[in-house]
Amino acid sequence: MSTETPAQRASVLVVDPDDATSSLISLAAEALGASPSAVRTLADASAQLDARAFSLVVAELELPDGDGASLIDLARQRGLQPSFVMLSSAPTLRASLALMRAGAVDCWVKPLESAWVAERLKAVLAHSAAEQDRARLQLALLQASACQDILRAALDRRPLAEIAERSASWAMKLLACEGATFTYRTAEAEIEYLAALGGAATMKGRKLAVSDSSTGEALARRTPVVFDPTQAPPASRARAERDGVRSGLIVPLIVRDLPSGTIGVTSSRPQWFSQDHVNLLQALASFIGEALELIVPPRS
Repeated sequence: MSTETPAQRASVLVVDPDDATSSLISLAAEALGASPSAVRTLADASAQLDARAFSLVVAELELPDGDGASLIDLARQRGLQPSFVMLSSAPTLRASLALMRAGAVDCWVKPLESAWVAERLKAVLAHSAAEQDRARLQLALLQASACQDILRAALDRRPLAEIAERSASWAMKLLACEGATFTYRTAEAEIEYLAALGGAATMKGRKLAVSDSSTGEALARRTPVVFDPTQAPPASRARAERDGVRSGLIVPLIVRDLPSGTIGVTSSRPQWFSQDHVNLLQALASFIGEALELIVPPRS
């Protein structure tokens, strides 16, 4: 059994232009066995959030280039779930409560004392680890429910269109996004949208050429495609603008070792899909592909 503490599994991002405060928090994190990184600005913090996963972000409210609290929304928009502690020299009770409602787990008032920081940091990291464990368990239970539902439909020989609807619905729930699609090849160079939910609903029933699309790219490469609609081919870009899609993820469905369709999700938030999202949808797509072998005849 591992004796590793929550802090020893943690990475902490400290965002503060004050060297003394930044050093105090970083040293406290190191003493607990965590891995700290320190930056001084909002821009540098944003770049760090893109570069690696953090368990905790400790950020000053008043940064040289903006509001430190905006990092909470920025992280959530990118599908990141670190805990947040905000720093301030003179926060009001109303401001502190607003920060907690926005997603901060604590608000620390400067000047800080090293022993107090060590105690609070240990508690926050333990809380963060517990929340992450709970989220992982909930996700595992949701994945199990999705697989059970899809497999039951396949064993009952339900129509492909019904399995497509169920699969798209589960993809939306698992990835917490606003739209989902399920496509299947109707010919070598054509796909049909058997299911399209939420923000992608207008695509249902459409048949499109495989070429010159992100769906076609996923099928041709047999790998996931994370797409930015602003960089998509003109037709795809126009559809995305019409439907309010700002980012998307498409994963091929491999049935009997053949790329036979796709499962996709969309979001109104730019750059929403992370590698964790990719891994999650790939796992679902792999299971769907195996389930489809029970009901779809071999392609000639």
